[in-house]
Amino acid sequence: MAKPDNISLLHTLRNLRKKNQTTDAKQTNCTISAKTVKPVDRCPTTEEDWRKAAVVKNCSAYASLCNDSKTYVYHCLVNAYVNQTVEVCAIQINIVGGFCPLFSSFQKKLQSNYETNCTIFPSKPCPEVYISYKVYKFPDCFQLKMTLATTTESPSPKPYSNSLSISDIETTTNRNIKKDGNAVIWTYGPIVLAILLLCFCVLVGWLIVTGNWRKYLRPCGTSTEINATAENPLDGQINEEKRDPNEDQALLESISETQGMMKA
Repeated sequence: MAKPDNISLLHTLRNLRKKNQTTDAKQTNCTISAKTVKPVDRCPTTEEDWRKAAVVKNCSAYASLCNDSKTYVYHCLVNAYVNQTVEVCAIQINIVGGFCPLFSSFQKKLQSNYETNCTIFPSKPCPEVYISYKVYKFPDCFQLKMTLATTTESPSPKPYSNSLSISDIETTTNRNIKKDGNAVIWTYGPIVLAILLLCFCVLVGWLIVTGNWRKYLRPCGTSTEINATAENPLDGQINEEKRDPNEDQALLESISETQGMMKA
């Protein structure tokens, strides 16, 4: 059974949510808010700085253009892409659930950023419920993401959920596979190259030691006879020197006799 304190807190949260829904309906008619958006380098982080910035912005000059002019006040917070801090005149809302606020230029209203839980900030955490313009008390809500907007339409914040969808799991898995694949290439690429180089060196060494490298370097079109002549270029000359002179003389006499018989 729930304790009385918890029941009271639940009733309070429900009432605040209903009030926010009513306020949101009025915000959609306050189109002037989108025209008051101005990018700034930093937002106030103290009440005094917030008051000074509010005086300069002078949101009261536009309050008459909104249905709820009493709650149309100065805000400084992040945009819907969480990549820029902006100051804007908008109707204040109650931030319920311990989230940071943001301003959507497309929807022309303040919203809770369900992706940022400010109750867990190590420095200056936010309470479960607070008024939107008091975000200056929680400077960690001004932390930006270094992303660029790809469309002119501001995105709507995603509903808060502790569960992951199948598409989220598949996307994460694919990213991990790509990262792991790159890691494998960088890790094993040099090893494979080193093994191939080592095998090449071993092959060259084996050819040199065994003498088989000669046949791989021999020009095409050679034969055993050509090689034999190249190795012994003086063989023909030696054979000429070994011939008997008497044999030459007998050959000449035989030729002379043959010529004499032909003349007779």
